Amino acid sequence: PAPHLGGTSPFSIPKGCTPQKKPDSDAFCALGTISFTPDIILNITVYLFDAIDHSKSTHFHIEAALNGSQPVGLNVTGDGCANVVDKEMAGGMLGMVELCSQTFGDGRGKFDEKSGNWIADVGLKVHAATKIFGKSLSLPVNKVTQAHIGPNYDFGLDAKFEETTGDKKSKGLSIAFDLTFNTKDYSPLIWELDGAVTLHAWWNSLFNFKWKIDLFHKEFPVYIR
Repeated sequence: PAPHLGGTSPFSIPKGCTPQKKPDSDAFCALGTISFTPDIILNITVYLFDAIDHSKSTHFHIEAALNGSQPVGLNVTGDGCANVVDKEMAGGMLGMVELCSQTFGDGRGKFDEKSGNWIADVGLKVHAATKIFGKSLSLPVNKVTQAHIGPNYDFGLDAKFEETTGDKKSKGLSIAFDLTFNTKDYSPLIWELDGAVTLHAWWNSLFNFKWKIDLFHKEFPVYIR
């Protein structure tokens, strides 16, 4: 359960991080405020940084309001693009995954009476590309994913999908993308960020490679001052 405190507390995870540059310790920065007055008002922005240009990022901004443990509003917006994967893989393949977040509509959530959740859509653009043995493959993906906040501080943003292009017998590229950001143990003061990408590239009998890249795996508390 959330503590009964007054005032607004700012937080940054990792401590002291800014939107301008990737912190040394992590590939993300979470900034925000949480207030208990007595309603809970949460503002949090999660920046996911470019693997090469550490001044670039894509971000999600979340605003949520709760009356006690019951949600009364949700707003989710997004902006920016970053190459969350940009590296040479085993086998000599160059792999790149660009992630762009976008505001869907005006970002405002809607109340779902059946579940008791507030639900907001957020747009994602993912562009995967590979190059190996002089062969290039590319796969653009556009998705709309959802964030929700429900009773008992249950917040979650889940972006999970698999897409493929090409012919399974000749050549192609597939991506399995998994990004989640949620509260843990039904507490607004403990959060989890997880992300992973799996790329599969094949070209006739020339090559058939599959790689999994872990992006984030972080549990972090929000400290109240």
